[in-house]
Amino acid sequence: MPMEQAIAATGTNNKSLNIALIVPYFYIELYYYFSFYGNVYVQTYEPFYHGPYLGRRLRLLSHEYLHGFAGWLGMKLRSRRVAGLLARLLNPPHRFQSLHVVHDLGLARPESIDLVVVAELLCRYDLRRFRNAVKAFWAIDSFNEQRIFMYENVAGIDSYDLVFAAHRLGVERFREHGVEARFLPLALRYEWIYRPMSGVGKSYDVVFVGRLQRGTHSRRMRILGEIVERLRRHGVRVHYTAAWHHDASRLYNSSRIVLNVSRLSELNLRVFEALGTRSFLLSDDGEVRLVLEPGRHLEVFSSVEEAVDKILYYLGDSEARERIASEGHREVLEKHTMFHRVEKIIEEAGFRVETRWSRLMPRLLQGGAAAAESP
Repeated sequence: MPMEQAIAATGTNNKSLNIALIVPYFYIELYYYFSFYGNVYVQTYEPFYHGPYLGRRLRLLSHEYLHGFAGWLGMKLRSRRVAGLLARLLNPPHRFQSLHVVHDLGLARPESIDLVVVAELLCRYDLRRFRNAVKAFWAIDSFNEQRIFMYENVAGIDSYDLVFAAHRLGVERFREHGVEARFLPLALRYEWIYRPMSGVGKSYDVVFVGRLQRGTHSRRMRILGEIVERLRRHGVRVHYTAAWHHDASRLYNSSRIVLNVSRLSELNLRVFEALGTRSFLLSDDGEVRLVLEPGRHLEVFSSVEEAVDKILYYLGDSEARERIASEGHREVLEKHTMFHRVEKIIEEAGFRVETRWSRLMPRLLQGGAAAAESP
């Protein structure tokens, strides 16, 4: 159904918005944000197999690997036709289970859904039952060519009314192949976790929080290794570890400088999480410039030498660190929370946002932070 007809059929001004959200479990927090704007019916599952006996041996039978094989082989052979043919076999249109609204377990009738949002999954869904809905797809890992190829030839994003890409490369590649994608970057999520903490001292000079896996993070490991080695000569230690949520937030709050090294110069979640804690962020240059201003909201580096020079400089200038950290924190709360992204999806689909939580929530967070810091 064309998007204009779907929008006209919903009668958006006369009733509550009914949203069907289909996401992998690691983006289940999107339910929380969408729930501020309507009735949300959610379907989620683990896209990888973690069986009790064979475990990772059966991982190749998971949705992500089974569906992704069609795209992987098609890209290796540089053939969209091969990818499409294999996808029909390995990724037939999925049937929906009954969608349950989480807060009261009521059943949703497909014809009553106004907006369907699918995020990140490679599964090909049969969306025809949602005949009155606007269908939107959010390609979140759209910073590498292989994943983009899979979105196009396995997930079937051309069947959606709206396509969003979280990275510039995804927008460009989709448009090259006739899909009118819109830029919708990542944002601050779990804002009640990634926030300034009172009573936490700056016990680390430099902190890097992230995974270091050979192959997947080879660029990150090389750059980080060189920075660590050069800083050691100046008596500066870098504390680096993998941590999540509360542990990561505490590390950010405890650091004079938070270091971000992405996989391919993409804009990643670490940028928003670190700035959410009102910490000074030094990030590798690249996509970050699309949403933040270097020298005002954060600092960036284009080489190991520049990273080391800026670390040494800002370790000695606490006033400049605090000023930039405060500006970055304010910018993220006012323009780059998940509330902003959800409102963008809803409005691009043609619906009206009645209450702008993207404006209310920063005031609540800033008020809470000020109260926590007061004696």
